[in-house]
Amino acid sequence: MASAPVTRTQAPPRLRATPRRAPVRGALRRLRSDPLGLFVEVASTHDLAAFRAGHRRVYLVVGPELIAQVAVNGRDRYTKGVSYDALRVPMGDALLTIDGPRWKARRRLLTPLFSRRALLEQIPTIAGSVESQFERWDKLAAGGAAFNVASEMNRLAFDVVGRILLGTELGDGMAALEALIDDASGWVAHRTRALLPLPTRVPTPRNRAYRRAEAGIRAFTERAIERRRGDPTRTDFVSRLLSATDSDGAAMGDRDVRDEVIAFLMAGHQTTGAALAWTWYLLGRHPEVEARVHSEVAAAGNPPDIERLGYLGQVLEEAMRLYPPGWAFTRTPLEDDHLDGHAVRKGSIMVVSSYANQRNPRFWRDPERFDPGRFATPPDAYRYFPFGIGPHACIGKHLALIEAKLALAMLVRRYRVVLASRREVGATPAITLTPSEPILVTAQRR
Repeated sequence: MASAPVTRTQAPPRLRATPRRAPVRGALRRLRSDPLGLFVEVASTHDLAAFRAGHRRVYLVVGPELIAQVAVNGRDRYTKGVSYDALRVPMGDALLTIDGPRWKARRRLLTPLFSRRALLEQIPTIAGSVESQFERWDKLAAGGAAFNVASEMNRLAFDVVGRILLGTELGDGMAALEALIDDASGWVAHRTRALLPLPTRVPTPRNRAYRRAEAGIRAFTERAIERRRGDPTRTDFVSRLLSATDSDGAAMGDRDVRDEVIAFLMAGHQTTGAALAWTWYLLGRHPEVEARVHSEVAAAGNPPDIERLGYLGQVLEEAMRLYPPGWAFTRTPLEDDHLDGHAVRKGSIMVVSSYANQRNPRFWRDPERFDPGRFATPPDAYRYFPFGIGPHACIGKHLALIEAKLALAMLVRRYRVVLASRREVGATPAITLTPSEPILVTAQRR
């Protein structure tokens, strides 16, 4: 493993960097086996670190000025990197995966559908989805057995996505479709980690399973679009996608709508489900915080007024600081560039990690401690970005926050959730940051 040029922070707040050479041994192995630990370790002392991964250089970009250059102001010089390559296979040409002029046009077209004002109209839909889980949770509470709250939150988030997309719950087909989505997501996660990913046409068992999942997801989505083409009275999200037009009056084609729906199904429920699961985990480990949340929820009405849930909002933000669902993203320079004097070659892999920045002791006091009070004042955008940063920040941010806050409030009001074990649960950096093992809890009706 060759030595790598790195930079060290000199003094806040500008965090100007000066060159320093330091060996980063075993980096390729750790990039694959422990990227979270490696990134946190390196980010604590460096604004920029370089690792050699085969024939390519991987750079961890930490300093705010450097993140601004790569991810905020570099839209025309940097493109989405390798972390999006595997996603393009199932999602096709969705907003999450495209770039350049097509991305700009698609973002302009979709932004009105994802404004906070528009998404607040979905509160009754989200509340209906949460209420549909009460019977199941009542049985779990009555039985007293431990259950995996992460699985329950994924189930809930998927039901919410189904209702918002289609106007109704997915019904009997929900479990089958969710299983297909999980299979496709698992394939993407595996492909992202592969050193030499095989083309999908190579008939390995994993590829064959993925192709079956892909075919099922696409068939379901195409049928849903076809039904809405023939029924202009529908007002669900798919119908709104079909009727949306840009400034020139151009609408999205069926294939573009299909790709956006698949991206929403895959990314929209897993990120929110993970954020909810980690929040339950942290509440279980901090009963004093859970008690304060319950007091706030009890005073916020029924159904709760989310504008009165300020402390719960801080809890969610702190949970996503420690466990951001989107734990890192990549960019690739289209031409040779310089980051604070360091030559960066075209095609290099630039990594910006919310996980590393949000646990960085240079940016946060006692960063491993769960402390919702940190968010009594707004955080610095270059130190806290669980939904990404810059022009490509997640368009679904407002939906995720509204959904998570409302779901937690309704469930906390009705149930007391207790961890079945005090053992610490690790994090797995897949497409989203997921628990490395089930988060087992019991529920009690209040």
